[in-house]
Amino acid sequence: MLIPPFPLKIWIDLLIGLKILSFLVCFDVPALKCFAYTCSHRIEMGIDLYEVDMVSLHPMRWLTDAIIDVATRRMKEDLGTENVFILNTAFAQKLLVKGKLNRRPLNMSGCNYVGVEDTLTNIELKDGTIILVPISNMLHWYLGALSVMAGDFGSISIICSMSGSYVDEESSLRVFFEKELEKAGRAANTVIVQHTEVPQQKNSYDCGVYLLSFVRNILQNQSLSHLSDTVILTRNEVSNLCFN
Repeated sequence: MLIPPFPLKIWIDLLIGLKILSFLVCFDVPALKCFAYTCSHRIEMGIDLYEVDMVSLHPMRWLTDAIIDVATRRMKEDLGTENVFILNTAFAQKLLVKGKLNRRPLNMSGCNYVGVEDTLTNIELKDGTIILVPISNMLHWYLGALSVMAGDFGSISIICSMSGSYVDEESSLRVFFEKELEKAGRAANTVIVQHTEVPQQKNSYDCGVYLLSFVRNILQNQSLSHLSDTVILTRNEVSNLCFN
């Protein structure tokens, strides 16, 4: 069968329209991933975005890590909240992932502190400081929040739009946080785990949108105390954040 000699751009547009590019990247085949990721490219907030990232902003799509990173950086820049810091999505993978990266869901029971021990070098862990950690097991996005409290206490919250249980992540984040508090000269007497009620998603694909909504709420309120009142972003609002 002969393939019509259309220009490459037409074939790429067809693949995008049929959602084939996003499908190809699901396979752990380097050639397929390379093709999908290089079909289109732009840089926002110092982060490379490819067609597969932009397509993830469409309805009923799972947001990619690059979109999460760009949107969180933009919100931090726009709101300028001094006591809230947002780590990039690579941090959680370095700290938590154990075993093969092509496993779904990822095994999040690791605790590779050595790989992330310099992450907070330029952040002063004073009272009221909040460190936000976007986490993905490649099937779901959820948010870790590390809070420095008065009296050398710390708290860890896993903020999830599907009320999941994340014992392994909580344990590893606690180890990381206790070591960082000690390095900062704080006794780290107690790091407690808190569970926060938040709005719940009604589908299987909006977890990234909800995560970004929780991040915006925390930046606006400079605390975790109003999360139950979170207003959920629309995908158009997320897109505007990325390509402002």
